Amino acid sequence: MIFRCLKLLLNFVVFNIFHYILIINSTIINVNNEDDLINGFNNNLEDILTINIKNTNLKITNDSIIDNINKTTLKKIIINGVSKEDSILILDNSINKLIFNNENIKEIHINKLTIYGFLDFVKYQEVILENVVLYGRLNFNNYKESNKLIDISNFQYYDKLNIKTNNCIDLYGNVIINNSYFYGNPSCSDSLLSFKGENINNLQINNSYFDGAYSNNCVSISNSSKSHISSSLFEKGGSFKNGGGAIRVIKSNFYIEDCKFNDNFSIYDGGIFYVLDSYSFIAQNIEAYNSTAVEGYSSLYIENFYGNELNAGNGVGAFNLNYHSSIELKNIELNGVSGSSSGGLLLTSKNEEKDSFFKVYNGTFTDFNQFSKETSSSLIMTSNNINIILENCNINNINSVGYYFIYTKGGNTIEIKNSIIENCYSEYGSDFIICESFNDIDKCIIYIYYFSDLYSCYFSSYCIPNVSYKEITFDIGVNANMNINNSILSILFADSIFKARSTSLITINNSDISNHFVTESIIYIDKNLYFDGHYIINNCNFNENISYYGCILNIQNLDSSGSSVEFNNSTFLKIILCIMEELYIRKLNHYIYEPFFSNIDELRKIENAFATPPVNLRFISNSLNSVSLLSGESLQNDIKFNLIDDYNNLYITFTEDIDYYSPIDVVFLSIETNDPFNTALIGQNLSYCTNNICHIPPVKIVGNPGFYNLIIRIHGSEEINKFDEVLFNFDLIINPCNDSRYINNDIENIGFKSCYLPECIPNCNSGVCVNKNVCDCSKTSFKGPFCNEYYKLNRYHVIDIIFKIIGCSLIIILIIIMAGLILCRENLVLKSASFSLLNIILLGLLLNCLYLLVLTYDENKVKMCILEYLLHHLSFTLVFGPIVLKTYRIYRIFGYIRIHENVKQNKIYLILYFLIAFHIFMLILWVSLKKIKIDLAYTNNLKEYKKCIYPNSKIISVLFNLILIFIGWILTYATRNAYKNYKERMNVPIYTYIVIMGLIYFLGLEKEINVFMLNIFKSIGAIIEIVITVYYIFITKFYTMYINHINEKGNTSKSSLRL
Repeated sequence: MIFRCLKLLLNFVVFNIFHYILIINSTIINVNNEDDLINGFNNNLEDILTINIKNTNLKITNDSIIDNINKTTLKKIIINGVSKEDSILILDNSINKLIFNNENIKEIHINKLTIYGFLDFVKYQEVILENVVLYGRLNFNNYKESNKLIDISNFQYYDKLNIKTNNCIDLYGNVIINNSYFYGNPSCSDSLLSFKGENINNLQINNSYFDGAYSNNCVSISNSSKSHISSSLFEKGGSFKNGGGAIRVIKSNFYIEDCKFNDNFSIYDGGIFYVLDSYSFIAQNIEAYNSTAVEGYSSLYIENFYGNELNAGNGVGAFNLNYHSSIELKNIELNGVSGSSSGGLLLTSKNEEKDSFFKVYNGTFTDFNQFSKETSSSLIMTSNNINIILENCNINNINSVGYYFIYTKGGNTIEIKNSIIENCYSEYGSDFIICESFNDIDKCIIYIYYFSDLYSCYFSSYCIPNVSYKEITFDIGVNANMNINNSILSILFADSIFKARSTSLITINNSDISNHFVTESIIYIDKNLYFDGHYIINNCNFNENISYYGCILNIQNLDSSGSSVEFNNSTFLKIILCIMEELYIRKLNHYIYEPFFSNIDELRKIENAFATPPVNLRFISNSLNSVSLLSGESLQNDIKFNLIDDYNNLYITFTEDIDYYSPIDVVFLSIETNDPFNTALIGQNLSYCTNNICHIPPVKIVGNPGFYNLIIRIHGSEEINKFDEVLFNFDLIINPCNDSRYINNDIENIGFKSCYLPECIPNCNSGVCVNKNVCDCSKTSFKGPFCNEYYKLNRYHVIDIIFKIIGCSLIIILIIIMAGLILCRENLVLKSASFSLLNIILLGLLLNCLYLLVLTYDENKVKMCILEYLLHHLSFTLVFGPIVLKTYRIYRIFGYIRIHENVKQNKIYLILYFLIAFHIFMLILWVSLKKIKIDLAYTNNLKEYKKCIYPNSKIISVLFNLILIFIGWILTYATRNAYKNYKERMNVPIYTYIVIMGLIYFLGLEKEINVFMLNIFKSIGAIIEIVITVYYIFITKFYTMYINHINEKGNTSKSSLRL
């Protein structure tokens, strides 16, 4: 049946091959010169013409050679070379042009060829250029069809004609370009590659390289239904027409990803991209280096733009404006913009003339990283004469080494409307917004609408603070105006919020300024530091603001011609002055440094109207005021107290969150004893106070029994106060150790004994804890530091060695028997017993010996389990399979049904292959499903060992073997009357196998027997099986051969005597 199926399959394949050959007619010509090529074209009458150009330089002088082909039959041309290096086609006429102008030729395929000249595809349906090098020019004519295909792969293009033209390559249709290189030439006045999609065709470019030679725009795309560029490099692109140094996109759907741009420029718009009226433009994972964007009286408008991973390298960021240029962006999203040069990551502008603008509507800008250590900005940096509008923008996760978020100077106007600015970080402290102008004509104007949640380095752990540098949220330089109208300024943490110079003005109208914490004040005036600007504040609310030195206004130094501050119709609520700098004295209950107020006595009656830094401690009513413990015990956290100031009031803390503390604001405390010669403190003896509550640190105290004092010393910074003289004492009692209950040892190794109970963490399970983390496991069946580890069950190594010796000896005996079979293979006894099947039985016995050796090793890997199963069942199959099959063949000849028909040898092998394949299939199935595992098991005395775990379906393999034995036993009985030369004495081997298999199977089900003992039984069973099989199958035959030989020798002697 199998051979019939194979025959039908072969007939089917042959029929289809011949059928294909009959339907498609093809001509193949080998070309060595132009005449061969012309003759091949003229004589062709087939559908397909294949031209093979051998190792030669083939020159063609007739540019109309393709037109001479039979135009009615030919549909496809294939031009093959041996390789690009060896097969060269030279178009050697005046204009070096090879024209494909036959409208019947639908497919053109050029492969493994180097071409010098002009390839002009006038009429075509499908063009494939593969492994081609072209020194010349490439042109595809335009005729509007949506199903044209141009497939270019492993292609190298060098424009060497030096003939003036607009574009080096013009492409139409659906174009696919892979793994190709394109090099431009100054003779092309615009683009290196121009694609016109005619609104119906697509362009796909992958893993390719474009070099514009500083003369050509690399790729120009217009009217493309879909364009996709990925994993490509664009270098030295130069646009002298229409903009776009690297890529120009007009009225197309465009997607670009994982591309790099180096040294591209444009004298018009777009150093990298020029996008005009495009339906969609998406850029992802883009790296750009040394590329100029918009320059020289240009404008750029982009809508629905997405950019990701834009790396400017040493460049200045996403957009750059120069010389009266403008940019307008709508619905733009930029993620992951990074740079390392002086400038802004979103916008850098220099040398602008009037009426330049940068406008963003609905912008999302996230994950900006400015790595420059020069003067730079993490968002915008401009020089002069530019209007900037950011409206409906979301700006998040902006990072920089230092310097500014926005830096602008000159006659600039910046408006930030309905926008959210969050998570702006710098490695070092810096001002947030700086605006200044160096003349009094071009004012710098900023309009702010909403700011919230900004923290200076002083209040944040994200950057490195510089104590000598004052961080200002809005730093308004000379000749600058800032207008804040109808706005909310909330939760700003800084040294000061506003700084203005003498020629600058900050105007705040109808705004809410709330929840600020400033170290100086919201408005800080000091002429010596040039903080001497002018402020007009109208109809504003100041609510819940906190400061060290005058919350709203702090005037340090001022002259008559300096700063002016005007508040009109404003409200002030919950204003807190936190510190009276140098207005306190450290001696308690002495207030000679209070400021003068006419109603001072009345003010003192108001709680916390005056406050100083903390100068003492006061126990909280529900806490302990003394400590009694054993040596080695720790202090508990129930000892706590409040900080009090010079007025005996609770010290005011500004926040409960330790993240908002500066190190100079935190009150620390340390703990010590009055007798360090008899006591010692183990562990952390420092703590701090939060929310005006101080806790004793959980320090461990060891020492000799007695009465002592615990001393608490308060520490603070010089900026607030010094507490070195402030001490606070309370009683400490170390009780004697009860030796009958506790252990008294110097476990700290410092000369003082600790009194403690035995403690083991984790516990000792069934063992006994006798000291600190010391367990006694002597009365358990376990071991380990905590009596939780099992003893390993050891193998019987002597028995393993005996079995290895027996196994190796049996292998040697079997090899000797195999040699004897080969030497005596012509003996009638062996021939009648089937010489080939006897060798297979010997192979099975050898595998059984290997199985015996494997049993002497631990089952610690799944591979060992697989090997054990494979050897056991293959050895059984190779021993009993041939015996059963041989007996079946005898049964067919001598059986009771009297068929008298021999079983063919190939059928016997096929059945044997099936028996082997069954076990291999079961094993592969278990391995693929991960059903064979190694598991831990334990003996009755809790010793640990590893054993193989097989799936329950293993019983199928066992039953399969038993069925084979049962069939062999039946056939043996049925052939009991056959000639003994043809049959085997199988009763004893079969009974032996059945008994051993049953015994091993039921022992394996017994949980109390360990794997090593089970392996001993398996080893003994294997030895018995091998010995009995060898005796009844081989020894008896060799003995018969020996007796026959003696009888023949005796008969020969008798015949000689008669003679």
